[in-house]
Amino acid sequence: MGETLVVGGSGYIGRHMRKVLPEFIYLSSGDMNILSRISVAEYLNGRDVSLCIILAAVKSYDRTADITKEPFLTNVAGLDILLSELKKRDVRIIYFSSMTVYSPENSGATDENGLIAPMHGYGLSKLYAEHMLCFHNLPTAVLRIPGVYGGERMDGYIHNAVRKIAKGETFEPDFTDMGYWCTIHIDDLLHMLIAFIHSYTFEKRFEIFNLSYGEDTDPLATAVFIKKFLKSESEIRHIGSYSKFYLTSSRLDSGCRPLMRYYDRLSKYIREIV
Repeated sequence: MGETLVVGGSGYIGRHMRKVLPEFIYLSSGDMNILSRISVAEYLNGRDVSLCIILAAVKSYDRTADITKEPFLTNVAGLDILLSELKKRDVRIIYFSSMTVYSPENSGATDENGLIAPMHGYGLSKLYAEHMLCFHNLPTAVLRIPGVYGGERMDGYIHNAVRKIAKGETFEPDFTDMGYWCTIHIDDLLHMLIAFIHSYTFEKRFEIFNLSYGEDTDPLATAVFIKKFLKSESEIRHIGSYSKFYLTSSRLDSGCRPLMRYYDRLSKYIREIV
């Protein structure tokens, strides 16, 4: 078994992954510039890489789609360069995609065949990236994930809701054009990833999986739960409507389940930060 590279290892998920999978090699832009074919080739030269986990991505929720700029430069063009070099070695790929590839018109439980229609440039770049992976025909598993919370992250929908509601302040989320929110805790995400790495055999050349709790993660219901859990007098007043869909995880192996259910994990998180 050769080395496992984690591209984007200095990001939020990568920094937490180091703690539970220290045997992997974590790369940042200082180690290898995926926008430079020379840099990628020089880094990979002489290495025995068997698996590459790709976390590297630039986020942007701009509604425009200029493919000459970010997030398309890194998420698509950079990925193409990286895959071109990895293809010479027939490396297996685990790619972190996003629930933002799905249309907000999806309703309820949404599996991997859900309606695809990204509402932001980030989601569109992730969709392009998935097609790029398929084009390069490497043994690939794409993991579509929701937003992640917990650990060192001190922002995001759930963190902000807990902080405000705990203080009895009015919590007024803006759901206008909200097609993406943090619903999976970093510990559960990594537990599922580890199980996936150990169980997935790459029998098919390209497969897509939702990696999620597989439960309804309605953001307004989440805020109401937090208020009840904290016995808070905080008022919840939301602006706009939002997409009532959540990701199923039925395609995952039974061993790739989160450590805790959605509201059990949320309860534990609230106790930890309040």
